[in-house]
Amino acid sequence: MEGVEEIVIAGAGLAGLATALGLHRKGVRSVVLESSATLRASGYAFTTWTNAFRALDALGVGDKIREHHLLYERLVAFSASTGEAAAKLSLKMQGKSGPHEIRCVKRNFLLETLENELPEGTIRYSSKIVAIEEEGNVKLLHMADGSTIRANVRHLLDAVHVFLSAPQ
Repeated sequence: MEGVEEIVIAGAGLAGLATALGLHRKGVRSVVLESSATLRASGYAFTTWTNAFRALDALGVGDKIREHHLLYERLVAFSASTGEAAAKLSLKMQGKSGPHEIRCVKRNFLLETLENELPEGTIRYSSKIVAIEEEGNVKLLHMADGSTIRANVRHLLDAVHVFLSAPQ
C-alpha cells in the first residue's frame, strides 16, 4: 500500500529504539514516533546484567556500551550503624553460559547509541499521537500537529505493549 507506514513504533525510549534497531538489523524499515522534541534521557543510570548484554550484542551495540561502562567485580554492603563492611560478594561468579557481566549503564548514553545506529529519519520527533482511527486494514494516526499517518494495522507497535501479528 503506497503512502502507508508498514511498521510504526510509538515512543523513542529504550524499548522503542531497541525494537527499531532490531528490525533495522533484519532489513525491515520502521518509523518511531516520539512526542518530545528530543531524545528523553530522564533517569541517570541502571544496572545491567548478563542477559541485557546478550540483547545489546544481538543489536550490535554491546561493545560500544562496554567501552564506556565499568564491569562490576564485587559488591560490598556496609553496616548503617558501624560503617564497617558487613558483607562482600564476588560478582565474578560463573553462570551456565560463562561469567556474569554486571555494569551500571548511563541511560542517556544507551539511548544515544541506539539512536545513532538507526538510519536518518527513522525517529520522528515532536510526533505526538492524539487519536487512532480505523479505516479498513489501515490505522489513521492523528498527530498533535494536525497531520495524519497511515499505518498498517498488522504492524502498529507500542514501545510498552508490542502488538505484532504474524505476517499473512
